[in-house]
Amino acid sequence: PDVLPWRVDRAGPVDYGHCFICIDPEKLRPGAQFQGDLAKYLARMRGLQPADVGAPVLVPGDPEKSEEAQASSGGVRLNRNVAAGLRSLAHELGCEAELPPGIRDL
Repeated sequence: PDVLPWRVDRAGPVDYGHCFICIDPEKLRPGAQFQGDLAKYLARMRGLQPADVGAPVLVPGDPEKSEEAQASSGGVRLNRNVAAGLRSLAHELGCEAELPPGIRDL
C-alpha cells in the first residue's frame, strides 16, 4: 500500500512484480568461508568445457562486468529511442551543444 504502482504513461498500472531478498552470507558461512568457497566454485564453472569452443563459459555477473568495462572505456551504450529522447530534451533545454556527437548527430 505504501508503494505507488509502476506506470508507463501514468494512465494505469504496468503490473510489475518484484521480490527482494537480502541474505548475509557471513551468517551462513562465517569467517570468509563463503567467499573462498564461492571463488572455487566460480573457477570450476569457468573452467568447464564450453558448448561453443569459441566462447567462454560465463557465470552470473560476467556479462555485466564486461559491459561495465566497455562502458568505462567507450561510454554507455544507449538504445536509439533513449538517445533520441535525450536529444529532444537537450533541444528543449537549449543545451544540445553539450551532447556527445553520437547523440547530437542522430
